Amino acid sequence: MWIGLVLALVFGPFVLLYRANLRIEARDNDLMLRLWPFHLRARTIPYKDIDSITITEISPITDFGGVGVRFQPSFYRWGIRLDGPVGYIVDGQQAIRIERAGEKSLVVTSVDPDTLVRTVERVGRIGG
Repeated sequence: MWIGLVLALVFGPFVLLYRANLRIEARDNDLMLRLWPFHLRARTIPYKDIDSITITEISPITDFGGVGVRFQPSFYRWGIRLDGPVGYIVDGQQAIRIERAGEKSLVVTSVDPDTLVRTVERVGRIGG
């Protein structure tokens, strides 16, 4: 029984990360992001808060240190700051970058970032 418990504790997080999926929905008034199993409810980003949305390429390990909801660290003389963008990283190197007024920018991986950017620009009436 102890062996089963230890195996579940060691390998359980890997199974959750393997099964993680990111759902992105462009609704009438906002963009909804839900990264299962990390979010129980979807995170909403109102279109009025989005300044720009662009396509970018990232390295999940180098830029964000892995997959999941991640913060991009910046190194300075006295240590590390987490003042970079927030990343919703699942897999791949293609992503979109959402710049928001007065808040941290978001980096979201996507299988088809071109379509996602066009959809958000069209539905949210955001200039490209």
